[in-house]
Amino acid sequence: MHTRRPFAEFIKSVGQDTARGSIAQKAYSMITEIMHIDNTFDDLSVTDRKKQHQLVLSEKVDAYFAWAKQKYSQVTHNSTIGKALAYSINQEEYLRVFLSDGHVPMDNNYAEQAIRPFTIGRKNFVMIESSNGAKASAILYSLIETAKANMINTFEYFNLLLTEIPQHMDDKDLRFIDDLLPWSPRVQKECPSRYKKS
Repeated sequence: MHTRRPFAEFIKSVGQDTARGSIAQKAYSMITEIMHIDNTFDDLSVTDRKKQHQLVLSEKVDAYFAWAKQKYSQVTHNSTIGKALAYSINQEEYLRVFLSDGHVPMDNNYAEQAIRPFTIGRKNFVMIESSNGAKASAILYSLIETAKANMINTFEYFNLLLTEIPQHMDDKDLRFIDDLLPWSPRVQKECPSRYKKS
């Protein structure tokens, strides 16, 4: 997404007609095609996703970087397009990681969406007057976002935590916590999300 964004912004600023046939339009199209293909692998296992990345996308990613390096030599390096191409080239090692690891998504949209509530809420954080308050806030945000990432109902999950944890305050053995993790079978059964894929 970060690689594609400056090209998209350039196209928006000059208009679709003016951008037609430009380096920005070509880069945008190449990256978008790779992203669309990658989206079709979302429901695959980690192993199968990696195989598909290698079989289907590796060649397209190679072509994009070869093209970007060629075009970079033809543009003013300090221009908008020059800087956008330079970003691709400079970040190539990291932008390719998704090809060799099925756990790694092609883009960081999920991470950005997960931290968005936190960044929106930070203006309210001036009300947190201690490091303990800041730690409590971080723990709550982490719990909420982990619950969402595991497709469970956050309200029901917090209800379960606040009901169950007080019953174990004197326990020396903390293994009960394993049953309360968002991915545990118990939590998945007791706190299903209304939006969970079937």
